[in-house]
Amino acid sequence: MRNALKFTFALAAAILVMLAVRTCAFAIYKVNDQNLKPNWVKNDRVMVDKLGLAKLKVGDWVVFRNDSSYIGQIAALPGDTFSLKGNRYVAPRRCCSNCDCGHCAHYLISIRKDSVLIPLNRIVGKAYRLRFFP
Repeated sequence: MRNALKFTFALAAAILVMLAVRTCAFAIYKVNDQNLKPNWVKNDRVMVDKLGLAKLKVGDWVVFRNDSSYIGQIAALPGDTFSLKGNRYVAPRRCCSNCDCGHCAHYLISIRKDSVLIPLNRIVGKAYRLRFFP
């Protein structure tokens, strides 16, 4: 009886630790778009590092939320100058002149042939491909 109680307690503790890590540090997503070739193929599994948001750089793949979850590649960081349709823009570092929070800095993210400005608070994390070997 005592061993069963120890086992139950250890199992409950392991489940709690797993849920905490999955909620705060890492998540698994599935690529639903088949137009991201050659980098991603539909149904690829992606591990998302939620802790690495401070170290994002141009070329990194990220998962972000708009209406649902999307995967895209960072094309410009906050403060970078970029061109769209012949016009030059600067990615905003903050949402307004009164804000210094750092969470509203905008990143230019390329999705297929489109580009979109996404604030940092909508980026879930940096994406890494999970490899499964047969």
